[in-house]
Amino acid sequence: MGVTERQRRRRRARLRGLLQRLLLMVASGLLALTVLEFAVRVGWEQPSDLKRAMIDGATRLEAHPTRIWGMREGVVRTPGADVEIGANGLRLVEETGAETRALTLGDSSIFGHGLADEDTLHVRLGEALKSHEVDVDVFCGGIAGYSSEQTRVLLDEEGWRLEPNLLVLGQLWSDNSYERFVDREWMELLRGPSGFWYGPLKYSRVLQFLHQQVRPKPQADPSDIPRVGWVKKPYETAQRRVPLSDYASNLDAILREAARRGIGVIALQPANRERLSQPRGWAWDPYFDAMAEVMAYRDVLVVDAVSTLDGLTADEAFVDRMHPSGLSNGRYAARIAEVLVTAGWPQNQLVPDADPSPFRKTLQDRFGGVRPLMHDPSSASYDEDAGVVAGTKEAPAGSPGR
Repeated sequence: MGVTERQRRRRRARLRGLLQRLLLMVASGLLALTVLEFAVRVGWEQPSDLKRAMIDGATRLEAHPTRIWGMREGVVRTPGADVEIGANGLRLVEETGAETRALTLGDSSIFGHGLADEDTLHVRLGEALKSHEVDVDVFCGGIAGYSSEQTRVLLDEEGWRLEPNLLVLGQLWSDNSYERFVDREWMELLRGPSGFWYGPLKYSRVLQFLHQQVRPKPQADPSDIPRVGWVKKPYETAQRRVPLSDYASNLDAILREAARRGIGVIALQPANRERLSQPRGWAWDPYFDAMAEVMAYRDVLVVDAVSTLDGLTADEAFVDRMHPSGLSNGRYAARIAEVLVTAGWPQNQLVPDADPSPFRKTLQDRFGGVRPLMHDPSSASYDEDAGVVAGTKEAPAGSPGR
């Protein structure tokens, strides 16, 4: 017996009723989630040492779904200056429309920690090149705490889009520092099957709250671990954030990609107070050697920042233990510009040599392995007598040491 028209109408009515109830449930759920999100944003903040970190001069960072942490668009307040961050998460640079473009890469020393724009490396480099009658827009790709692992992803996501003609590669301090995480492990986790969780986690305060209940921040934690603790529980001990051979491999990968794109590169070996008084004899020496070896392998020019600081006292050269002052950045920029112009740049593009196979030499790090975790010596709370390993004072999280 066939279905009557009356039965069809009843079925359609039931379906409409079910659909209406479903839409009502979805709308009610979205409304409840919106109200909950608003309430959590008003009444809860991600547990962190942000206030202490800001007092000690840290840059405010937030979770990033592919690079562990990054910076949000807007004005970031630091003890030294208010810094404006662009939509791409990089320090905002006023463009002049110059045909030639350069991009600095590295961590907070390259970012210009505690400095107004006019004292940063990228601004000073633009001025120094202009004095040689080379007009260049120099962009800042330095982000506080960034290692070569993070910088490689930053280049893929934002850096290459700027279409630079030159990279100024100052990547070293964060790679060799000791922390309770290894960058590659954390970033592979973000790229893995569970990575879908981290995109919403970056934005939703409700998800962040739930995540903190599952993975609470350790009560006793001397490092600025909230920037990574959202990804995975940090280790109890510290080790190099980027093992030495991985560091060399990352630098080489950046150079090979630059060569593929026809982009020039010059490397800057950074300075700090210790290197100013004694250039060699530190736990970071293997990383300086690795940078020099990889650059030589690809025929890339290298400027050692220490050689530019003759006549300056440590207080004149650095705003704290390791971040360069505006005076130092002026010296760095003048020397980089001089080396570039002497080499015939930009006519001579200084593109890395693409012919050799990838750099795969096994490098030995005599200061590698697991270490006790200590406070950053640039922090006011640092204990000078803490953490002596094998008679050599080792670098704590965030800042390498002797």
